[in-house]
Amino acid sequence: MDKNEYVKRWLWHAFNGLDSEGTVDPQQLKVLTAHVGASLGSENKGNIAHKVTERYRCESTLAVCFSNYLEFLDNEGFLNNDKVDLKKLEETLWALCLTDYQHRDHKMVADPELRKLWQIFNFLAEPDSLPVAIDREEMVLLTEKLVLAMGMKWDLSRFDHVTKNLKMFTFTKMMVCFESAFARDMDQMCIAEAVMEVYDEIIEEVEKKGFLHKKGHVMKNWKERWFVLKPRHLTYYTSRKEKDKKGDIHIKASWKAEIIDDQKNYDNCFAIWTDDKSDKDKSRYELSAADPRTRQAWMIALRGIITREQTKGTGQYGKLLERRARRKKEREEEEEQKRLMEEEKRKREAELREDRRRQEEAKDKAERELAKTKAREEEERKRRQEEEEARQKAEAEREKANKALLQSEERLKAEEELRRQKEEEERLRREQDEAERERIARERDEIRKALKEASERADMEAGLKEAEQRRLAELEETLKRLQMSLDEEKRLRLEQEQARELKQRLLDEEMQKREKLEQLKEEQARLLAQEQQRREDLEIKSEELSQEFVMQEAKLEEERSKLAELETQRHAADEKLQAAMDKIEEAEKKRKIIQKKRDELSKKNTSLGLAQTIKPKARPLVTHRGLPSSAFSKFGPEASPQQTDQDKPKDDKQTGENAMNSQAAANGHL
Repeated sequence: MDKNEYVKRWLWHAFNGLDSEGTVDPQQLKVLTAHVGASLGSENKGNIAHKVTERYRCESTLAVCFSNYLEFLDNEGFLNNDKVDLKKLEETLWALCLTDYQHRDHKMVADPELRKLWQIFNFLAEPDSLPVAIDREEMVLLTEKLVLAMGMKWDLSRFDHVTKNLKMFTFTKMMVCFESAFARDMDQMCIAEAVMEVYDEIIEEVEKKGFLHKKGHVMKNWKERWFVLKPRHLTYYTSRKEKDKKGDIHIKASWKAEIIDDQKNYDNCFAIWTDDKSDKDKSRYELSAADPRTRQAWMIALRGIITREQTKGTGQYGKLLERRARRKKEREEEEEQKRLMEEEKRKREAELREDRRRQEEAKDKAERELAKTKAREEEERKRRQEEEEARQKAEAEREKANKALLQSEERLKAEEELRRQKEEEERLRREQDEAERERIARERDEIRKALKEASERADMEAGLKEAEQRRLAELEETLKRLQMSLDEEKRLRLEQEQARELKQRLLDEEMQKREKLEQLKEEQARLLAQEQQRREDLEIKSEELSQEFVMQEAKLEEERSKLAELETQRHAADEKLQAAMDKIEEAEKKRKIIQKKRDELSKKNTSLGLAQTIKPKARPLVTHRGLPSSAFSKFGPEASPQQTDQDKPKDDKQTGENAMNSQAAANGHL
């Protein structure tokens, strides 16, 4: 995915965290820009904040919308700048919007897992859409993965009941849905494990992970390692914390996975290998699983990766693109349908307007015809009035003619002829008037019919006007309610201003703390580099020690054989010593018996008053160390027999001690 798309989504979250209304005060915008500029380094941090100040100096009282701010960053070259530290920018913007996301109901997810869900949300978000949101289909997929990872049963009907058929989900709506409906009674450790599993699957694209025994390269012994399988990579570590990386196996289309015979003390063995000679790395790895089921799971995962490499298949991201392409096509079809419906609607409205125009024209025409008819009636009335006046005048003249008729017959004939002519003209005129009246009656009927139709249309228009008046009254009522809502919003806006000032102070304090943390982070990075160098030196020494260990093993085996031989000799010497000790103990018993007899004989001689018997001169016991020193120091060569007999037990005791000292010396030599 394009990094600009990620940057826009991060910026939108931070922008929305400052003000959810979609606009931000320029002073707050300056603080946000300072944080954004920190990802470019300390030199550019102040420059971009200064440009914000210059840009919005004249508009300091007006709030700025996100599109204008994004256009400003694009013009400054921030979005396409390769020097931007994306990791640092993400951490900074996450810290800005975290405070807003922490104030939510049913809080069950801890902050570290909340950030992972935030990253998953940004990965699944719809491209080029504001506000940033994910589609319902991807929301269902993500929630299902989380629920199954927590060990629960997935229920789509429950999800539909909770979401009430929402089509798009912002991050806040997503967290409310997950925490209130599915994670309410769960342990935080269980939720953390589930989030980590889904994060590895979607973001890290981890296919499988777990402990396996691996056969060594140089030393052919087996060691337990933590393996992590991703597309084209099988990495192994010393522990599941995934900090001490020991190796990386690059899996290509030419690799194979197969089950092999069990090794000594290691069952459920399998191997991954390749016969491609162009591969410079090690071409065969032998592994051992804890049980057949685990081995089969690893075989399926490895063969799936190899098959994907052979067929150029797609992983999680490819499936996401396919779903988005399918939804885009569906949206285009829906938009096309909407466009056709709107076009049809516009046609109907145009036809309705044309009908109205025709009705108005017919109404105008009827009014004009009515006016013309009235004008004709007025003219006819005037003409009849004139004719009545002429008739009255003719009657007067006829009376005069009758009077004159009496006076003159000729004039009467002439008058009679004139009268007949006038009567004929009057008859013709009356016929014409009758035809004109019939024509006027027909026109009047047509006008009445047109007026009736016009009145019906006028009634329809009056009904529409009444509906518009009712709607206008409703709109006025809505306007009053909106005015009340606006007053309430102004009050809330004032409270938000106070909250923003408090948030500004907190942001300043957070900025100071962040600078200290940055210094500590640099120090930790330096120490980590030193530790890494020391580990590399230790690995080199470890290889040298392993070679010395092989030589020491050979020497140790030789010394063991010598030790076994000496052990045999020691056992023989112990047996000889035990025989000597038995003989000494037997001699001691005999000496005590003889001494007892001598004491009894001496007591008898004393009681009888006899002189002591002459006893032979005692000679000291000679051992392998020579004569005892007590024989010369105490008694001398001329010691009396009585003294020699009294000291004899001491000489025998000394002899036993000398024998024991000799045995101890022999053991020490061995």
